[in-house]
Amino acid sequence: MKGILIAILTIVLFQPALAFELGDSLSDDNIKNLVKMGNTAFAMRPLNGASSKGTVFGIEAGLAAHGTDIKDLTEGTGQIPGFEDFPGPGYFPAPVVYLAVGVPFGLGLEVQGLYVPTMSGIGFYTFGGNLFWATDEVLKQVPGIGTVLSYIPGLFLSPRFTYSMYSLTLEQTVTQVDPATGIAANGKADASISGATYGGNLCLSFKFPPAMSPISIELYSGAGFLSQSGEATANVMVTPATPIPGGPAQVSQEKTLDQSSSALHYYAGLQFKLFLFALTGEYDHLFDRDSYSGKLSLKF
Repeated sequence: MKGILIAILTIVLFQPALAFELGDSLSDDNIKNLVKMGNTAFAMRPLNGASSKGTVFGIEAGLAAHGTDIKDLTEGTGQIPGFEDFPGPGYFPAPVVYLAVGVPFGLGLEVQGLYVPTMSGIGFYTFGGNLFWATDEVLKQVPGIGTVLSYIPGLFLSPRFTYSMYSLTLEQTVTQVDPATGIAANGKADASISGATYGGNLCLSFKFPPAMSPISIELYSGAGFLSQSGEATANVMVTPATPIPGGPAQVSQEKTLDQSSSALHYYAGLQFKLFLFALTGEYDHLFDRDSYSGKLSLKF
């Protein structure tokens, strides 16, 4: 993950500055992309179908990872001096610890999180949660609806309300040679980025067999709306390694930007359960980016 963050920082913040074109380096669009990328990468995914966690209580614990498409941010990394052996990564990985708890009436809470202390100039933490309601047990008691559900065993419906946040700090120094001029430059960048996402979605799933069983398969999909907001503060300073006659001794720029947006979120996934073990794969589209997630967990 560290190498990918350095690559993104180099592309978005450093590269124009190292060519002494700093005016384009800290553009509003560049900073908005950093904040939005973080919100997308660390957003809380469903990672579960619409069925309840258990007949009364249920617990699930495991590890999950999200991979978010960032090819537009890192395209051309391999052509940057010093990064020839590090081609632009296509996806940003976000590993998290996952925990879910189910209580009576189909209510439950799903949470994810990860904390990485600052090391080598990079540190971050993230936390998110879903509040969900598996409505099947309640809807079965509603006249008419219960009759329909009795003819379609294994069909489940669940609304989810979601919230997640992250904070990321970066401090890196890069030395490169501009291939056009042959000038070596030392670049230093500091960035502090934080954001949050919130919204809701409706999940529909089909589980076979429908009753609690040691072996089951659940197909699910859903859609809803997510809002995201965040702030980034970035500072870039570039100094030529050797003085440039008639050129600047140093160039620097600092900018802070707030931004927010809303978008449709849709997803589909598959969960396979074998006794206590569960394996889940999921596709999400959120904030105009594709994302793929996987989860390995224990369900009690």
